[in-house]
Order: sequence, then C-alpha cells, then structure tokens
Amino acid sequence: MEKENRKNNKKYKNIILYGFMCSGKTTIAKKLAKKLALKFIDTDLIFEKKYGSIKKFVERYGFKKFREIEKKIFRNSIKEKNAVISAGGGIFPSKLVDSLQIFLNPPFSVLEKRFFKNKKNRPLLTNYPLSKKEIIKLYIKRIKKYRKAGYEIKETNLNKIINLIKSYYENP
Repeated sequence: MEKENRKNNKKYKNIILYGFMCSGKTTIAKKLAKKLALKFIDTDLIFEKKYGSIKKFVERYGFKKFREIEKKIFRNSIKEKNAVISAGGGIFPSKLVDSLQIFLNPPFSVLEKRFFKNKKNRPLLTNYPLSKKEIIKLYIKRIKKYRKAGYEIKETNLNKIINLIKSYYENP
C-alpha cells in the first residue's frame, strides 16, 4: 500500500529537508528514504565525494566558493525524482512547488549540544570559530529563510519526525 500511495502522489516530486547545522537533516533523510523506498541524496556528501572534506575546502578556498558549489549541487539534486534530499545548512527553501519542503527546527539547546559533539566536522565552528552569541545571531538570521518551507518540525524524537514527514508526503 505504501508504494501505491507514493506512485499516486502527484503533488510531490521529492522531499527536501532544510535546517541549521546539526538539526538532523542527514540522519532523518537517510532513515526516511529507506522507510519510503526513495533515493537518499545529501548535498554535503556529494560535495565531499567530488571535492574532499568541506572543512579543508573552506580552509583553502573560503566559504563563498563553498556556498557557490553547494548551491549548484543542490540545483542538480532537485532535478531527481522520488528522493529525500538533505540540503546543506546554507541552502534555503524556494518555490519548488513539486517538492515537499520541511524545515527541521529542534530547540536551540539541542542544536548547541550537538554542535560540540560534532565540532571537528563543522567549518563554522572550527575554521571560523564563532562565539555562542555569533552562532545565535546566524541562527536567527537563517531561521527566517528556513521558515519558507511548507512545514516546520520542532520535534526531536527521530521516529516521530519520520512518521510526521511520511504523513505529509502520503497525504498532501
């Protein structure tokens, strides 16, 4: 029945997950893709396959060049069909009327705990060490853009998030 619903789903070509660093985009996209039998696409992983470590790339070429390539990778990714796409933290929702766009927005306190667990892989936290005040400022600036997604999920329980997105996708 699940596959039949997906095939009859004329409204959404893909599911796109947006959010600040450490919001869970990759983890959720991977599990959701598996559950819905869709392709899994992660723009950061595509970048790393082609250019190597994001951290090292940013050290060498800077954030501006990284963001240019990140956007190009995203534009290519959304041409796919039947995929769950984890968009890099610098990518924001747009008028992709044929894709289900989700903003993953766990509480900032949860993000903050995750930052320091994953600090070594986060260029914003290692190459350009930001103070907590600067991170909050960046988060507030980006949150307005992320909120252009069709749905915002503040939940932190992985299974609840996946079931919510699944219901949005299957019942447009």
